[in-house]
Amino acid sequence: MEQILSNSQQVGLLLQSARKHKGYSQAYVAARAGISQSRLSKLETNAAAISLDMLLSMCSQLGLELTLKEKSPGTNLSVVSADSVAPGDSRTPSEPEW
Repeated sequence: MEQILSNSQQVGLLLQSARKHKGYSQAYVAARAGISQSRLSKLETNAAAISLDMLLSMCSQLGLELTLKEKSPGTNLSVVSADSVAPGDSRTPSEPEW
């Protein structure tokens, strides 16, 4: 499944959705990522402070693949592709904040 993301909140929601779809608890994923459960909870609700290293680690733990690609002509959105996300999980992105 491919998800178009345009802000950090959507990143957090995607990580949370993938975690729940896999049936993983926050404690389980946090332990595997080397962070506290409370830190993971904060990242799922506000991923603005997530580092690229942490994002890649989280994607790895959840079986996701991060893909960046050139925008299609006429769009103003960034594209992030993620496999293994809950079917039917579609969010309407807002304009990029950058």
